[in-house]
Amino acid sequence: MNNILKKSYIPHIAVRLVKESNLIITTPRIIKNPEDAYRILQPVFSELTVEHFMVMLLNTKNHVLAISTISCGSLNAAIVHPRELFRVALLHGGTTASLILAHNHPSTDPTPSSEDISLTKKLIDAGNLLEIPILDHIICCSNSFVSFKEKGYI
Repeated sequence: MNNILKKSYIPHIAVRLVKESNLIITTPRIIKNPEDAYRILQPVFSELTVEHFMVMLLNTKNHVLAISTISCGSLNAAIVHPRELFRVALLHGGTTASLILAHNHPSTDPTPSSEDISLTKKLIDAGNLLEIPILDHIICCSNSFVSFKEKGYI
């Protein structure tokens, strides 16, 4: 029997965070309340016709470090997995202290669906495990928003 090992190859990979663009904002970068987050996010969401799920990365003083789109969906849904959400936070160089989740409702009704609530709970559990807390989840519409924290879901 021939015991000669054949060579095989294992890919050596790297994963990097890449800045795609800059958002120009006219509001402070510090988040003191849900309305501060909405003021930053509303111009981003206002042009979108399908649901987008985004995350705001915050430092220990609640200054916005970055905003990332996690998922683009359909008219009424965007699929989000914890691994995609927290990958961004972990790749941001260890400076992310907490997160604010956000998505839009193109229907202009910011009322959270049961799916929105269950997804948020799932993501909060993952954040607790990774010690990256989720401070809020904002549903943005053109002229209104809902904060999960203010509604008692968080």
